[in-house]
Amino acid sequence: QTDNDRKATSAYLLATVYLSLHNYTSCRSYAQKALELKPTDGNPLLIIGDAYAASSKDCGEDELGKKAGYWAAVDKYIQAKRLDSSISEAADKRISATSAAFPSQETIFFHGKKVGDPYRVECWIQENTTIRAAR
Repeated sequence: QTDNDRKATSAYLLATVYLSLHNYTSCRSYAQKALELKPTDGNPLLIIGDAYAASSKDCGEDELGKKAGYWAAVDKYIQAKRLDSSISEAADKRISATSAAFPSQETIFFHGKKVGDPYRVECWIQENTTIRAAR
């Protein structure tokens, strides 16, 4: 194991600790650090997605906004899977579970939006994503 591998592992472990403490900004910071140190490992992206999903209901002013974190989470899971095929199964499980929390077509329409529209996730997440509906 290289020095960078050890540092990446340490950063990843800190990210998981911060996730369990609901300190999502620190979780993301350490996960991003782990990814910088070991850019072929998709696990840090899974953790970032988990943090987005866990905090989604606390981010946003209305019903649509409170679901937007789920879109950003799925974006991270897809990115993780593309980067690291060894975690495809774990990513797919998260994509499936998180997609179930997407808003309905009716909710999206009620808020004057449509599937496929760009959307800015507020709160600490601050990511651009795409509106999707639950299937």
